[in-house]
Amino acid sequence: MLPIYLMGLLGALAIYGVYEWGREDGQNETVDAVTGDPDEPTPPDDPLQGTDESQSILAFVGNDSINAAGGDDTVDGAGGDDTIDGGTGNDELLGNDGNDSLLGGDGNDTLNGMDGDDTLSGALGDDSLSGAAGNDSLDGGEGDDSLDDGEGDDIILAGAGDDTVFGQAGDDITSGGAGDDLLRHAGGIDLVQAGEGNDDVLPFSFDDPNSTVWIEGNAGNDDIEGSGGNDTLLGGDGSDTLAGDSGDDLLFSGDYISRSLTLDELIATRATLQAGDPIVLPAGVALAVNDDGVADVLNGGAGNDDLYLGDNDSGTGGSGQDDFVLLDGALADLAQILDYDETEDSIVYVYDEGETEPMISVTDNGDGTHTILADGAAVAMVTASSLSASNVVLIERGSDSAFAV
Repeated sequence: MLPIYLMGLLGALAIYGVYEWGREDGQNETVDAVTGDPDEPTPPDDPLQGTDESQSILAFVGNDSINAAGGDDTVDGAGGDDTIDGGTGNDELLGNDGNDSLLGGDGNDTLNGMDGDDTLSGALGDDSLSGAAGNDSLDGGEGDDSLDDGEGDDIILAGAGDDTVFGQAGDDITSGGAGDDLLRHAGGIDLVQAGEGNDDVLPFSFDDPNSTVWIEGNAGNDDIEGSGGNDTLLGGDGSDTLAGDSGDDLLFSGDYISRSLTLDELIATRATLQAGDPIVLPAGVALAVNDDGVADVLNGGAGNDDLYLGDNDSGTGGSGQDDFVLLDGALADLAQILDYDETEDSIVYVYDEGETEPMISVTDNGDGTHTILADGAAVAMVTASSLSASNVVLIERGSDSAFAV
């Protein structure tokens, strides 16, 4: 394809966009790509309309509005705050400098915001979205998408499909949506909602003490790993595996949150954490002991962790002073505490508000395990060198204790 440079000289023809013009013999020709002489000025705000053919469009400097229409198009917004719609086809859209809005439309599209605070939407198809620098918003839409936010404090909505998300440096908010997703989080304050499906939520690095994550597994059998900081991991429905790694972490095995946070609430929570304040849940959202009855695996790792165990769950505190929090009532399948150390760990039993404080007893099974009973009903199996009823702390739900969720 031969580029055509059109100069705005006196008496010459200046063309911006993609047009057809009549030749002297009456035949029509189509400009496949319109560029400009770099030494000549171009209008600051170019409205560019494509055709149903495959095209290459370079907009130059200015706040441009570009509709590439059909075909497999390549569009470069160059400088300025541009709005680019790829239309149908497998398009490649480049925002370049400025705060750009890129819409892939139908097809398997590649969107790159580059510099600036950009908004990228893949819509239908298996799309690749890259935010690069700036505080960007990425929405994969439907399809199996790949989203890389780059640097900055970004919002990433993977959408429906089996998506791969790379949350790079910055304080990011990520929502996996429906599908079996791989969601990666890096240094910073990150809030992640895995969504429906069997998701993997994993860090780029385990050893960053400045990282702090809030991760909701929601529905599905999820594999969730925290960061090197102080993390809150909520498994949600399904059989989940939670690993806190280093830091002082909170691990909740089952459906412990009354509802998921909305995007606006996540943004507000991120601002709270950025200010160095503790998380305050929004109105109508509460952490409550609601065991989902599905086997979850919790591993606190290094640090002083709190592990909330329900029916059929197993917990390993790892190194540090860990708290194992058990549910009220008899369980069909006992919760298991796999590494209790009476010299540094605690076991907390939360009973229902308004109920009589239960009688705790412990049975030594003779094989290195002990069974905890509340009013004669077994609630947990504990692997420990020794354990007695005095090692179990009773907390009434609704009290002022930090464990009374």
